[in-house]
Amino acid sequence: MNYIQLINRFWAKDLEYAFNSLEIALYMRLLDRCNRLGWKNPFHLSVERLMAHMALSSKKPFDTARKRLRDADLLRYTNGNGRGSTTEYTIIGVGPDSDSSPNGSNGGAPNAPLSGVVSAQIEDGFGAFSGLVHKTKPDETKPDQNKKNEAHASAASNDSSFSPTGRWRAEKKKEDLDSFEKFWNAYGKKVDRALCLKRWNALTDADRSAILANVPTYVRNKPDKQFLKNPANYLAGRCWLDEITPSPSHRGTSNGPSAAQIQRMMDSPPSPFITFSKADMERMMRNM
Repeated sequence: MNYIQLINRFWAKDLEYAFNSLEIALYMRLLDRCNRLGWKNPFHLSVERLMAHMALSSKKPFDTARKRLRDADLLRYTNGNGRGSTTEYTIIGVGPDSDSSPNGSNGGAPNAPLSGVVSAQIEDGFGAFSGLVHKTKPDETKPDQNKKNEAHASAASNDSSFSPTGRWRAEKKKEDLDSFEKFWNAYGKKVDRALCLKRWNALTDADRSAILANVPTYVRNKPDKQFLKNPANYLAGRCWLDEITPSPSHRGTSNGPSAAQIQRMMDSPPSPFITFSKADMERMMRNM
């Protein structure tokens, strides 16, 4: 496997194991060490040195992270004997076990580090080492391309969206905003947008789906916007779970007396306030 294939293999495993920030940092640190040693595999590295590089004070989470990476078939390790012998690590996919060496040539012999490639830490929102940025060695014959490479590496070092975690967050944020826009436009009563968006972001995906299914019916039964709750109150009160009752202006379509009212008028004794005959009322009934 080449360098990129090793990293892609790691992220494929992450889909199954959901590695935490410490496990990500540990694997990337060991992979970087193997590269710097000319893809010497296995190689030795002391636990103390690794923990110091990762700013760890407790060995227990470190041991747990190593075991998880081993269980995921990403590396093997043999602890030292405590008498000057450091831990031996083997990166799965590098050396005699792999189909190809990390720099792309076949064979199991150790290879030189990738030419002109440097690794850079990318920190996501949790401060985790979450990826590698590769910068191509400058080519004196292509000054414009060199500038592009440098700009890319610089942007990656300062932008967490270059890491898988950062990309996921950016995509999730866009999905949340898209779903909010659907709610905002379907609801129609556009007040307190900032508060609505804050409350929308606090909802679960299941709640959002239920809201988007409920809003069209809710709005259809409230044709007069004055009877619509403010959208922020609708979200805060979880009103999509309530029974929908039509607004007063939507309960009937006729402004005149109902059939039942006319029937009662026909059956009641004559009143001086009635100014039309029984025949007139029967005609009104037929025309309804």
